[in-house]
Amino acid sequence: TYYHEAGPLGSIFDACRGTGSFDRVGIAGLGIGTIAAYGKPGEEFTFFEIDPAVVRIAEDTRWFTFLADSRATTRIVVDDARLALAREPDASFDLLVIDAFTGDSVPTHLLTREALALYDRKLRPGGCVALHISNRYLDFVPAVAALTADAKWLALVARDTRVPKDYARTASTWAVLGRDGRRMATIAANPTSELYAWQPLRGDPRGPGPTTARPSPRRWPRGCPGRRVGGSRRRGEARHVTPCAAPPPSCCRDRYVAPW
Repeated sequence: TYYHEAGPLGSIFDACRGTGSFDRVGIAGLGIGTIAAYGKPGEEFTFFEIDPAVVRIAEDTRWFTFLADSRATTRIVVDDARLALAREPDASFDLLVIDAFTGDSVPTHLLTREALALYDRKLRPGGCVALHISNRYLDFVPAVAALTADAKWLALVARDTRVPKDYARTASTWAVLGRDGRRMATIAANPTSELYAWQPLRGDPRGPGPTTARPSPRRWPRGCPGRRVGGSRRRGEARHVTPCAAPPPSCCRDRYVAPW
């Protein structure tokens, strides 16, 4: 599982509980309700899930019992996570877990400047946002780096990818964002396994500043001076756009910061 207590999510919960009050968690994406297993008495876990069929399956104890067995109070809101979260009172969550990016069709509106501003409003002072950004097809780390630099958040990333095949946990990548330096430092200093480490996510992929992410190909809009057309192609393939080594020109810089 991606959510094993020895993985990055476990260290986020441990640090949040150990550095101040902690009793309300919001989760975008229900799945089978695995994250409910982190719940403790006196806590409330609110899941935002857009698909009613997913809710029916997760609540059916013939198949899964994570929700039924949780020691926390669980609440499920069936709606688009961003719309539902916007209706919640401001400053009402200690932790937001955005767990919606692992598929081949991702809700990119949950990873924009506006979404980050929404999370900021809904968090209590010292609250954190955990982003589960494991994906076989897309590397979300550069986008998270750009967004957090733009919003002046503190950010950490952990690539828990050296997990042996016989382990109960699955390789995963998590980012955690916050404004409380003490809490973020606690997360960074206390990984729950020796198989991964939290790394600061600094800088902006548009410029020369350092980042833990590998450089990603840049695809500028048509007509942009930063676009260069490559001539090499395999038989039957269309001509492709090669990565531009320079920072994005001003005409498309804003579009690159939040391409989703």
